[in-house]
Amino acid sequence: MEAYILPIILLTIIIILLCYYFALMPAHKGFRVLMYHHIKPDQNDGLCVSTKIFEQHLAYLRQCNYHIISGGDLFTCLKDKSKLPERSVLITFDDAYQNFVEQALPILNHHKMPAMVFVPTAYIGGVNEWDQGQEPIMGADQLKSLPSNIDLAIHCYKHINYGNSMINLVEDDMASAQRTLDNLEIKYIPFWAYPYGAFPRRKKTFGLLKSIMKYRQIKAAFRIGNKINKLKPKPKYLIKRLDIRGDESFLAFKRKIKYGKL
Repeated sequence: MEAYILPIILLTIIIILLCYYFALMPAHKGFRVLMYHHIKPDQNDGLCVSTKIFEQHLAYLRQCNYHIISGGDLFTCLKDKSKLPERSVLITFDDAYQNFVEQALPILNHHKMPAMVFVPTAYIGGVNEWDQGQEPIMGADQLKSLPSNIDLAIHCYKHINYGNSMINLVEDDMASAQRTLDNLEIKYIPFWAYPYGAFPRRKKTFGLLKSIMKYRQIKAAFRIGNKINKLKPKPKYLIKRLDIRGDESFLAFKRKIKYGKL
């Protein structure tokens, strides 16, 4: 048994030193985009963060002096080709779930923080059919009545996977998504979040997608990536987001915010 003691002690020391190293290492100066889905009172899993944990997240961002920006701030930055403030954070929510209004919005308002919601436009007022689920999605009147600290952007129309769909189907999905919001007279920032975080990996196909986005006057598109972006986001059609999960520890959240996914 004694032969195993020294390796265990050495491993323990290494782990402690690594913890101290990451605790003392300064946070990256770049631009962070946080990706949430559901906020519910007592549920934490891969797609859901509880209200208690969400409150902790926002309090930590405030305590550590991160600069919380709005979708409009990012739009202005891209338009002017300027840099964002150091340690900028954009808080985003996918799928426009009803629980955003019921659970997330009061906490955001309490901390006086903006956020951006990506809308799957075919399902406005419906449920998350793409997951065979029954989670209510905000209706048109709710989307229109969101307060000024909440920006809307586009997620998709039918929540198809852009990474493995024919480019003509992707183009039709994008056109339908914009047309739906225009017909409903819902104001939105011309940003896009790829459904499932998926986009064409072949250079030629992605080039076609970028051409479609430029034609449709989309100014930025978001993947996942779990990395921190430069303060002057480039390329603007592959802005990375940090996947914020309820089944990860608060320590993992803090580490991800500081450095991205290690």
